[in-house]
Amino acid sequence: MSRPARATRRRPPRAARKAIMESFPGGIFPYAARIARLAARRSVP
Repeated sequence: MSRPARATRRRPPRAARKAIMESFPGGIFPYAARIARLAARRSVP
């Protein structure tokens, strides 16, 4: 298994990260938390 070292650690470019932060007000974490909350609510009857 000869994998390039870069493949193991993938980080989005700074421009992409900035675009994500701009597209989601408050950052990606509140958005992810909302998604998780909706998924949890859907799974529980």
